[in-house]
Amino acid sequence: MNDPNNRTYLDMKMWDKNIGRTFYQTHPKDKNQYRTIYIMWNAFVNAPRPMISNFITGTPPDGMEPINPLYFSRLNRVPQYSPF
Repeated sequence: MNDPNNRTYLDMKMWDKNIGRTFYQTHPKDKNQYRTIYIMWNAFVNAPRPMISNFITGTPPDGMEPINPLYFSRLNRVPQYSPF
């Protein structure tokens, strides 16, 4: 039986298509710098979380999309609950 409290990684990936994707964000003061943001599923807080790199000088790779500022803001919020 499928228990709705026991979701798998693939369930979460179907729920949020951004899990497992990498985006970029340009530096607000220096347009020649950018950083990458990888979206991962954190089972401990039961929410997607960003893995953010340091800013580097260069241009983002072809095909990589910029992250939506509202989505990035949502990812950086502290979860309201914990499964523990």
